[in-house]
Amino acid sequence: MQMSTATYINNVLATFAGKKVEVSEDITDRVFLMIERDEQLIQEYHSLACDDTARRGLNSRIGRRIRERFSLKNLGRCHKPESRLIKSYERHAK
Repeated sequence: MQMSTATYINNVLATFAGKKVEVSEDITDRVFLMIERDEQLIQEYHSLACDDTARRGLNSRIGRRIRERFSLKNLGRCHKPESRLIKSYERHAK
């Protein structure tokens, strides 16, 4: 059974927060890299992001929740992410 998008995003952010990594401006890219490298997270990601519209919506929601969860400010776009799941991301600061 497929989990809801909200549940998936909460799981992703809890997993990332559990790694006790320092928040840096490329946090969004690092979250998506973590998703790529985790077999369970990437499988569920592909299940939720079944087409381009769903993928864009999911990526946008993940990015927004990162900013909210870690109380971050936007610094501007980066158009050269390491993650293959995103084309660009918002850089952040505390």
